[in-house]
Amino acid sequence: MNKKTLFIALIIIIAILFFGLRSCEPRKKETTETTATPTETPIEDFEQEIDYRSAFISANTDFTCGIKRGDIDIKNQEAAKTALNLAYEKYGLPTNNDTLLIEILDTYREDAEVKAIIKKNVAECK
Repeated sequence: MNKKTLFIALIIIIAILFFGLRSCEPRKKETTETTATPTETPIEDFEQEIDYRSAFISANTDFTCGIKRGDIDIKNQEAAKTALNLAYEKYGLPTNNDTLLIEILDTYREDAEVKAIIKKNVAECK
C-alpha cells in the first residue's frame, strides 16, 4: 500500500469517527451519590491513569491494519464502526463515555507525531 492510500484510509477513519460519534445519542449516565473517604479513590482518578495516547495509537493501528488486510470493509459503515469500537475497547479507551472519548480523539487525531507513529506501525503490519 502506498502512502497516498494510507493517508486516504486515515482520513476515512477520522471521518467515520467524526460522523459516527456525532450521530450518537448521548448515553444516560447513572448517578450515584457517594463520597470518597481519604482511603477511597474516585473512579475518575483511575481513568486518568490510562495512557490514552498509547491506547489511541494501538487501537487505530489495529483498525487500519484490519482495513489493509481486508478484514474490515470500510464501505460497510456499521461494520467499520463496530470494529473501531472493539479496537478502542480492547485498548481501554472509554467507549462508554462519549464526552471523554471525543476529547481524546480531538487531542490525538491532529497530533503529527501520533499520525507518524500510526503510519509507521501500519506500514509494518501484516
